[in-house]
Amino acid sequence: DEKVMGMNIGLFYILEELKKNPSTELLIKVLVMTSKIEKQRGSIISLNKERLKIISDLVPVAYKEAICS
Repeated sequence: DEKVMGMNIGLFYILEELKKNPSTELLIKVLVMTSKIEKQRGSIISLNKERLKIISDLVPVAYKEAICS
């Protein structure tokens, strides 16, 4: 689906920026974008899945617990 692919491209660039300049704003954008992709019944491309691993170092434990529940 073109919409999901577009969101994956956007997510890629947000993740790139997050890697260079970690901020709460970018972290929230990543969480919103991944949620939108899932709501479209799309899947996150493998390149983005790999890049999403950096988030675990940036997200406080309380957020991780809330996200996983």
